[in-house]
Amino acid sequence: MNRNQQLRPTAWRLGRKLAEIRKQQGLTLQELADAVGVHRQRIFDVEHGENNTQVDKLDQMLDALGYELTIQKQKNESDNHQHRDG
Repeated sequence: MNRNQQLRPTAWRLGRKLAEIRKQQGLTLQELADAVGVHRQRIFDVEHGENNTQVDKLDQMLDALGYELTIQKQKNESDNHQHRDG
C-alpha cells in the first residue's frame, strides 16, 4: 500500500479509475490534458492521488452523510468525450 493510498484512499481510488479509463480509451496523459485544458503533470498527479484536497473534502462530507463516491459510465454514449482522430 503506498502513502497516497493510505492517506487519501478516495483520491487514490478515483485517480486509479481515471487512469484505467484513460488507457482503455487509448489516450495519453498529454491528450487528456489537452482535452481538459490543464498541464500533463496535473493529470499525472490526479491519477496518483496527489494534491486532491477537493476530493479529500468531498470524501469527508460524503462520509459524514453516510455516502461514498462511486464512478459509473454515462448511460448516453454521445455524452462521452472519446478520442477521435482528425
